[in-house]
Amino acid sequence: MLYDLNIAWSPGTPAADLERTLRFAKSLGYDVVALNHIISGSIPTQPSPITNPIPQLTFPHSPYPGRSSSSPSSSSTKPATTTTTATTTTPAPTPPPLPTTLRRATLVITDPATTNYRLPDHARAYDVLALRPASDKAFAWACLATTDPPALISLDLAAPLGYHIHHRTAMAAVQRGSRFEGKGQQQQGQKRKGGDGGKKQAKKMRVDVAQVKA
Repeated sequence: MLYDLNIAWSPGTPAADLERTLRFAKSLGYDVVALNHIISGSIPTQPSPITNPIPQLTFPHSPYPGRSSSSPSSSSTKPATTTTTATTTTPAPTPPPLPTTLRRATLVITDPATTNYRLPDHARAYDVLALRPASDKAFAWACLATTDPPALISLDLAAPLGYHIHHRTAMAAVQRGSRFEGKGQQQQGQKRKGGDGGKKQAKKMRVDVAQVKA
């Protein structure tokens, strides 16, 4: 069972609030976080290729799952080194560095038979691609019928799913290389001491079904 920190992002998120939230996550000990852009409804055919609207605030990260972790690790240490130098040479306090930030898209799948979700285009534009099926047919499609297996299959557990999860279908998705994520209800935290206005984001639990006993 794995735990990560997902931070909801939308085009209306102010840049200052986003940076403050990321610095707060870093102060809590998170070295890697994901900015999650949830996309629902019809998928337009343009632009082509798809552009990623999430701002790139840290060094680019290799898409998940990456074959090599040396480049992101070395890149993520550069801001920390620069910050340390600035702190020792200037008396003014410097803000904490930003964590390594992945840019993620979560596509809400309703009817794969009639909608082209442009999965290859989204996979190229974002670091992490997750599918959130909204029906039994959408769940089976996400697990079995996509050309390339998605990195994550996200289940919204904040409310009843409305369909049953078949064990064989889920295990077939795991064998293809996908992981399952259980999304809990988002909890709003209190302001940090010092009045920076940062809000705690909900933790999302990724469950590797291969490790769950049948």
